[in-house]
Amino acid sequence: PASSTHEPPLPVEEKTYSWDDVRHHCYEADAWVVLDGGVYDVTDFLEDHPGGKGIIYEHLGTDMSEAFRGAAGHEHSQNAATLLEQYRIGRLIDSTSRKTTSSAHPEGERWLDLSKPLVWQVQILGDQYNTYIHKPQHLKEPARFFANPVFEFFSRTPWYLIPAVWLPALVALCHRGVVVNSFPAHLAPTYFFFGVLAWGLLEYLLHRFVFHIAEKYIHLNRWTTMLHFVLHGCHHLLPMDNMRLVFPIIPAFLIMWPVFMCFRLFLPLNASQVVFSGVMAGYICYDLTHYFLHHGLAVIPHFRYMKTYHLAHHYKNPTLGFGISSLLWDRVFGTRLPLSN
Repeated sequence: PASSTHEPPLPVEEKTYSWDDVRHHCYEADAWVVLDGGVYDVTDFLEDHPGGKGIIYEHLGTDMSEAFRGAAGHEHSQNAATLLEQYRIGRLIDSTSRKTTSSAHPEGERWLDLSKPLVWQVQILGDQYNTYIHKPQHLKEPARFFANPVFEFFSRTPWYLIPAVWLPALVALCHRGVVVNSFPAHLAPTYFFFGVLAWGLLEYLLHRFVFHIAEKYIHLNRWTTMLHFVLHGCHHLLPMDNMRLVFPIIPAFLIMWPVFMCFRLFLPLNASQVVFSGVMAGYICYDLTHYFLHHGLAVIPHFRYMKTYHLAHHYKNPTLGFGISSLLWDRVFGTRLPLSN
């Protein structure tokens, strides 16, 4: 790009609304709320609210300040407050509320135009890349990554492709190890479960030491910046983008194959096939759990806690809480993310 810093939009005078104006917008298709005197139209955000849209319903057309600050048992982070600003449409009459800045992008801050293909743009962020991607944003539709339609097609992965592709591969591999290559059937469950545990450790190591520790260095090269954005940075910038929540099939295969070959260094072929089928089972559970934690309605207490835990990794502290399908390795390595509520 010719310029490394976009020009921010000029400040505009805010509209003012009365309480009568606000109270009429209390429906799912027309949803306004008030926070600290500011008026927000959250209609397009309801479906993607991390805690579920039902939590917001009772506050539509009302002042949600107390609930937002933690009166309902969950205090929102500064990142959540920043994300909400994109839905601000004005303020209450006689309110002293003002936007914290005259624009969403302070002078000198680099930023992306989310209406255009993103991957080629991220190189302009330079040393601001790490800070920028950890300020979550929301789009009504999945973001466009590439101008090229073929690249764009393969960058999008609906959740159901994960079981559709990897479950048959898992069954075929396990069958080949036990039936075709004569691995002892009575040992298969133990080796399979070992593979599931191995995936849990691999999940943690990749998330902590590849996807996150790399953020300190990738801005030194534009190609590594773009690669990191495709693999993980995009998910922190747009955590509710439902087409980028599970891992694309081709990159997943490129990671899986070397892992399988590592098992082959220590195990015979048939044992490697059984163990790796367990790794694949763990991976399937991980990706589906990850999707559910962002878009599912968690009723069971365990999943409700895991959802809160993972969203805290996104919105409060991305340097802790690397476990997604399990907290086991966060406990082992001392990176468990403390939750205030």
